[in-house]
Amino acid sequence: MPLRAHRVATIVAGIAVLSAAKCGGDSAATPSADNAKASSQPTRAAQVPSQSTQRDPCSWITRAEAQKALGDSVIAEPVRVRSTETVVPQSNGGACQYQLRPQGSMAQSVAIELTPDESGAMQTAFAGMGNVEAELKSGTKEAKRDTLIDGRWDFVSQIPGGLTAARAGRIAVQFVTPIGHDKAGLALAGAMLDHIPDTPFTNDPADPTTPPHVPDPCALVTRAEAEKVLGKLPIAPYQASKNSALVFGSGASCAYYSGKHRALVITPMLRHGAEFFKMMGGVNALVSAKTGGTQAPDTLEGKWDALSIGADGALHALKGDKMLTVQYKTSGATFEETVELIRAAVERL
Repeated sequence: MPLRAHRVATIVAGIAVLSAAKCGGDSAATPSADNAKASSQPTRAAQVPSQSTQRDPCSWITRAEAQKALGDSVIAEPVRVRSTETVVPQSNGGACQYQLRPQGSMAQSVAIELTPDESGAMQTAFAGMGNVEAELKSGTKEAKRDTLIDGRWDFVSQIPGGLTAARAGRIAVQFVTPIGHDKAGLALAGAMLDHIPDTPFTNDPADPTTPPHVPDPCALVTRAEAEKVLGKLPIAPYQASKNSALVFGSGASCAYYSGKHRALVITPMLRHGAEFFKMMGGVNALVSAKTGGTQAPDTLEGKWDALSIGADGALHALKGDKMLTVQYKTSGATFEETVELIRAAVERL
C-alpha cells in the first residue's frame, strides 16, 4: 500500500470515527419512551425506494463491460478483495480487482472500490493532501455547482503512485491503477456509476420499516424550503441513519435526496450540544490542520449562539444546549444557501 494512500485512508477513517462520535448513535438523541410512542406510527422511510449497500462490488458491471472501459485485456474473472490498498481475496470485501495483461514479467491490475453515502470526508482528505504536499497540488479538481468533471464527477483527485479518488454526489470511488492507466480507471468507475440506480441506499432491507424517530428531524426544514435550494426533490424527505443519507425509519437525521446520488442531510442534537460543539471545535481544528480543511466560516448573524465548519465540511449551528449539523457538500447546495436552510431550522430547533 503506497504511503500516501495509507495517510489518506487514515485521515478519512479518523474523520469518520469523529463524526460518528460527536453525536452518538441513532437512538441516543431521544428518550426510549419517545421511540416506544413512535412504534404505533407509520414510517415514511418505508415508502422510499432504496438499494442495499451489501452488494458484491464486482457485480455492478460484467467482465466484458469492464474490458471495454479499461481498454486493455482483462485476463481473468474479477475478484472481490478486501480493499483497493489490500488486494487480498475476501468474500465480503469492499473492492474489486481486475487482472490485466502483464507488462513484461510484471503483473498488473486495477482495484476499485465504490462507497455509497460518502459524506465528503474522503474529498476533504484528498484535497487536503494537495495542500500539505506540493507535488500533489495539481492533481485535485472540484466541480462548481452543476458543472461536472468529464460530464459526471463532482470531484476528482489523482495522487502520484496510481491512487485516484472521485465523487459523484454521495457515491465515492477510490481506485489504484498501474502507471498510465488512470484514465482507464476513471472510465471503469464511470461505467460502474452508470449501473447504480439513482435511489438512496440502506444498510439492511428492514431498516426503512423501523418505528419512526421522535421528534421527527424532517420537521426542521420543509420540503418546499429545501426545493428552493436543491430543486425539485424526486423523493420526499425521509429519516436516515445519523449523519448519512442511508434510509432508516428510526434514523435521527433527515435526508433531502435531489437525484444524481446527491443529498443534503440535517441532524439535530437535542442534548449536550454545547459540550460536543466545544469538543469538536478542537478536534476539527486539529484534523483541518492535517487535511487543509476549512476551520471556521466568517461571522454570520442568525438565531444561533455559534456557527462552525467541521473538518468534513459539515456546518454546525449551536443554540443553547442544542446543536444542528448540516452536511451539504454532496448536495449541490452552496454555503450561502445552506446557511439560509439553517436559519429556518434553528427557528424550530
